[in-house]
Amino acid sequence: YKQMKRNASLGLVGFVAVVLLSPFILCAGVPGDEHWDSEFGAPGLGGGYGLAITTHNGRLYVSGTGVSSTNATVQVWDGLQWSTIGQFYGPAITAIYDLAFVGDTLYAGGVFTNVNGTSASCLARWDGNTWSAVNLNGAVYALAVDGGNLYAGGFFTTNGAAQPLSRIGRWDGSSWTALGPGLGTNFDVVTALAATNSVVYAGGYFTNAGSLMVSNVARWDGVSWSALGGGLNPTTWAYP
Repeated sequence: YKQMKRNASLGLVGFVAVVLLSPFILCAGVPGDEHWDSEFGAPGLGGGYGLAITTHNGRLYVSGTGVSSTNATVQVWDGLQWSTIGQFYGPAITAIYDLAFVGDTLYAGGVFTNVNGTSASCLARWDGNTWSAVNLNGAVYALAVDGGNLYAGGFFTTNGAAQPLSRIGRWDGSSWTALGPGLGTNFDVVTALAATNSVVYAGGYFTNAGSLMVSNVARWDGVSWSALGGGLNPTTWAYP
């Protein structure tokens, strides 16, 4: 009987030891833990919202808002850890709404006035080492790439040199080109773009392309705009 009681006591001690030690067992380190630092919160966008994502050369690029309304970031995931390549600042609605690569150059469009200490208005590019301004005078909500051309859509009317660009324009790496009369007037906006073989599809909230009546979606063939049937009633936000 004494031996049985002794064995039971030892069993209870062992059970308690396992229970007490189990949190340490469950929290044991695993590969990748060395990249975490509790002093700065979770990696990635932290307290912000992810609004855009793209990939290039095996890396994931993510952007959105920052921890406050006056900053935003572009973060890169290389498969092992996150790093920040862009700190954007601006008004109380600062955000990066879209990202796109033309070759090895990354473009970021949104609402901002400064990136990594460099003045830039709503559109900037990253060459792998530094950011530089491309500039548009209003918010950039959508980017699309076709060959060596970048198409931008948003709530802008000119580039940095006051060249007329009504809510949409094409950037060839050195200069802007308007797409005919552009899209919309007043408070109209382009929020979605798709481009292939010099054909551009634009969606958003607008009712005209110059004198042509369209309903929130239109097609540019390199020469002129055309409507897509009766168009769409709601605002178009994204294309696959």
